[in-house]
Amino acid sequence: MKRFFAVAVLIMRKDLRVETRSLELFLTTLFFAVSSVLVFAFGFVRNGRPVENAVAGIL
Repeated sequence: MKRFFAVAVLIMRKDLRVETRSLELFLTTLFFAVSSVLVFAFGFVRNGRPVENAVAGIL
C-alpha cells in the first residue's frame, strides 16, 4: 500500500511540474475554481443568512 501512495505522489508531482510550465491551463483552472466558489457562496444565501439544507445539494 505504501508503494501505491509513493507512486501516486510521484505522478502527482510530475503532473504539477508539467502544468506549471504551461500557465495557460493552470490559470484557467484557477479562474474556474474561484468562480465556482463565488457562485456557491452567493447562490446559497437567503435573506442574508446561509441556507442550512444547501449542503446536501452542494455535495
